[in-house]
Amino acid sequence: NIIVADLQNQRVVQKPFAQDPKTSNSTIIAGGNGAGLNPSQLNNPTGIYLDEPNNILYISNEESHSVTQWNLEAYGNKNIYAGIPGRPGSSAAQLNSPQG
Repeated sequence: NIIVADLQNQRVVQKPFAQDPKTSNSTIIAGGNGAGLNPSQLNNPTGIYLDEPNNILYISNEESHSVTQWNLEAYGNKNIYAGIPGRPGSSAAQLNSPQG
């Protein structure tokens, strides 16, 4: 499978490798409920990291100035991993448009 941060659709999707990418369906694994700070939302996801052994996905959210941690075994189970959502800054606790 390949995991893709779909910035403009405010979601992260998973696609199977073995299928034709033009015709295969994607599975939403995070977000997909518009931009925002609520537990089921992302705000311009720009980077992802998968902790495969623990089934945890980390997502950089450019416009919410945070990195979120999603448990892939429980859709919508999200924690703030770094930054203060909606509050950009340069202090040790804040992020400003994180990417990657």
